[in-house]
Amino acid sequence: MAEARFWQLVDDAAQEGDAVFLHRLRSGLSEQPPAAVKDFDVVLARLVLELQTDQFGGAVTELDSFVREAAGSDHLDYIAAAVVASGSTIYRQVLADPKGLGSRPWDDNVGDNLLALPPQSAGTRP
Repeated sequence: MAEARFWQLVDDAAQEGDAVFLHRLRSGLSEQPPAAVKDFDVVLARLVLELQTDQFGGAVTELDSFVREAAGSDHLDYIAAAVVASGSTIYRQVLADPKGLGSRPWDDNVGDNLLALPPQSAGTRP
């Protein structure tokens, strides 16, 4: 799956907000062949990793003092995945300026669920 297709799926699902994002994305992924779902997971992992710069970690720490006490936790992964779940425009904004994280609340549960979604979706297509 090309990155453009990845963003098309995410952006389409993100239009309705967090409440239905995962449902819409799961639905979109269920229409993809298993290889494309696997590729989705690879693109997702790369995008989450690209966000995790020192500046991003600092911005998350400013938002959430929990991170200071939980070094090594998955919290940064979940926040980075929540940024991805917000769509390509917000992802690019945060990638360019991680301090922009403070402009909205982030639900790390959305990120956690997004990271778990591709393997769950792989088995949904006949």
